[in-house]
Amino acid sequence: MKCSLLNDKKFNSTLLKLAIPVALQHLVIFALGMVDTVMIGQLGKTEIAAVSIANQFHFLLLLLLFGVSSGISVFTAQYFGKKDIVNIRRMVGIGLITGIFCGFVYTLIAILNPDFVLKIYSKDLAVITKGSLYLKITALSYIASSITIIFSVVLRSIHQVKMPLIVSSFALITNSFLNYLLIFGNFGFPELGVKGAAIATVSSRILEMIMIVSILYIYKNPIAGTLREFTDFTTDMLKKCLKTSTPVVVNEFGWGMGVAAFTVVYARMSTDAVAAYNISDQAMNLSMVVIFGTCMACSIVTGNSIGAGKSKEAIYNGNKFIVIGALTGLASGIIIIILSPFIPLLFNVSEEIRINSRNILFVFGLIVTFKSLNFHMIVGILRGGGDTTFGMILDVCGMWLIGLPLAAVGAFYYNLPVYYVYLLASSEEIVKFFFAFYRFKSKKWITDLVN
Repeated sequence: MKCSLLNDKKFNSTLLKLAIPVALQHLVIFALGMVDTVMIGQLGKTEIAAVSIANQFHFLLLLLLFGVSSGISVFTAQYFGKKDIVNIRRMVGIGLITGIFCGFVYTLIAILNPDFVLKIYSKDLAVITKGSLYLKITALSYIASSITIIFSVVLRSIHQVKMPLIVSSFALITNSFLNYLLIFGNFGFPELGVKGAAIATVSSRILEMIMIVSILYIYKNPIAGTLREFTDFTTDMLKKCLKTSTPVVVNEFGWGMGVAAFTVVYARMSTDAVAAYNISDQAMNLSMVVIFGTCMACSIVTGNSIGAGKSKEAIYNGNKFIVIGALTGLASGIIIIILSPFIPLLFNVSEEIRINSRNILFVFGLIVTFKSLNFHMIVGILRGGGDTTFGMILDVCGMWLIGLPLAAVGAFYYNLPVYYVYLLASSEEIVKFFFAFYRFKSKKWITDLVN
C-alpha cells in the first residue's frame, strides 16, 4: 500500500484525538517542571544539582512504573480492540498490585537511607545534604505516583486521554503555586527553600492520585473495577502478562539505570556539569512533547489494530508513523537550536554553565530526529505490536554498550567538555535507528497476544 499522510481521514482523526491530549499533558508536565527548576535555580547551583540528583531516584521508579504500565497497556489496547472490559480490569489489577509494591520498596529505601542514594551520584557534601532532605520528604508520594501512573497509562490505551491531561494539569499547576509559596515564603508562608519544594511535590502528587481515583469511580469508568475484579486473574493470564511485560520493565529500568549512570558521569565531572545538563534536560523534554504524543498514539493504534486482527492495517499505519516521527523530530530540532542561546538566560547560574547548557541544546537539536524515529519504532510500533523483547535488547544494549562507555571515556579519559560528552552519549540513537528500521521491515514484530 502506498503510504499517505493526508488522505486517510480516519487515521488522521484518530491520531489527533490520541496525540493532542498526550502532547498537551507532557507540555504541562515539562513546562511546569521547567518553571520549578527556574524557581529552585534562584537558590543557586547547589540547590539545582541537589534536587536534580534526588529526582533521579524518583525517575528510576517512574521508569519502572512506566515499564509495568506499558506492558499492561499492550494487553489492554488489544483487549480494547476486542471490546473485552473484563480482561482489561484484570490487567489493571495486575498493574496496581505490582506498582504499589514497587512504590513501597522505593519509599523505604529513600526514607531509611537517603544519603546512600545521593552518594552514588555526587561527592559534593552540600549537594548530598540538601538532596537527602528533599528525597526523604518526596518519598512519601511514591505510592500515590504508582497508582496514578498505572491508571493514566491504561486510560490512554483505551482512548480515554483527556482525563489524565486534566488531572495532571491541575496537580502540576498546584505544585508550581505551592513552590512559589514555600520556596520563597510568599504571602506569609515560611521560606523553606528546597524543603518547601519537596512539600509542594508531595502535596500535588497525592492530590493527583485522589482526583483520578475519585473521577474513575464517581463516573463509573470501564477500568474502575472492584477489588474482586482486579484480583480475578488466572495463573495462566499472569504468566502470559509477565512474559510480555517483563521485557518492557527490563527495557525501561535498564534504560533508566543508564540515564542514572549518565547523571553520575556528569555529576562526577563537576557540579557545574550536572547543573548545565539539568537545565538543558528541562528544555529538551519540553521540545519533545509532540513526539511523546504521536508516539503514544502509535502504540495504541498499533495494539488496537493487531487486537482486532488487522495486521495489514498495523503495517500500513506503521509506515505513516515513521514519517511522522521524522517530521516531528526535525521540527523539534530546529526549534531547540533556534532557542538554545536564550533558554540558559532564565537561570541564575554562571556564564560557563550557560554556555555549556547552550551547547548541549545545540547537540540535542542535531540528534533529536533519530531519537524521535527510535521512539516511534521501538516504543510505538514494536511495543504496540507485542514485540517487547527485541525493543528491550535494542534499547538496553544501545545505552550500555555504546552510549555510556563512549560518554565515560570522553569524560574521564579525554576530559572533554560536558556538551561533547553528551554528543558521545547520544551516538547510540543513530546505531539503534538502523536495527529498529530493519525489524519493522521484517514484520516479525506483529504478535497477537489476546487471541
